Amino acid sequence: MRSARYCRVAVLAATLVASQASQATDNLIFWNDFDSSDCPAGRITSSSLLYYSALGMPTADNVDMTEWESIWGRALPGGDIEYWPGQDSVTVVVLDFVRTGYIAAHFNVPDGAEYNGTLNHGTYLAGAGLTAAISTACGDFTHVEPRCQRQAGAGETLARWRTTDSAGQCTLGPGDYYVNIKLTDPEQQVAGCGNSQCEENIQSYWGSN
Repeated sequence: MRSARYCRVAVLAATLVASQASQATDNLIFWNDFDSSDCPAGRITSSSLLYYSALGMPTADNVDMTEWESIWGRALPGGDIEYWPGQDSVTVVVLDFVRTGYIAAHFNVPDGAEYNGTLNHGTYLAGAGLTAAISTACGDFTHVEPRCQRQAGAGETLARWRTTDSAGQCTLGPGDYYVNIKLTDPEQQVAGCGNSQCEENIQSYWGSN
């Protein structure tokens, strides 16, 4: 079984190289056929959130962390949810980001979508440095293009995406994706981090192409 899987990975890698060599015109995010039907262990499925961009910085408990719109789709607790790409400017602080865990927030890009956006690692209650990867697979930080993965400290850009082809931004065609986020160094000691978890500020901004 393992050999078959390795063979599949090898074939996909060869396909990727061939695709790059031919400069395919669609140039969408690679590894759409990555064989991972289950999320790896360690997925953070719920957390308390602090809504930094809302007046009074209210918090909400047991927020679903498995869907994009549950995290960045509302601007305050109990507010109306906007489906991906969510609110056009919202900052949340994940109060229970497990050091050894990861967020895999699913989202769907509909046909005809014309948006571009960023996720930023905010400066207030920033916590440890983060790594983000946009992939078609849950918890995947490996099988992605370089432009679809970033590391960010406080105040830096964590992800850049666009629904039309871009040389510098992660290009998203119609379909299902995950934005996977983890601590770059789970042992980093900074303000806002305890022994087992950190407070992590993640901002979402988007606009029309």
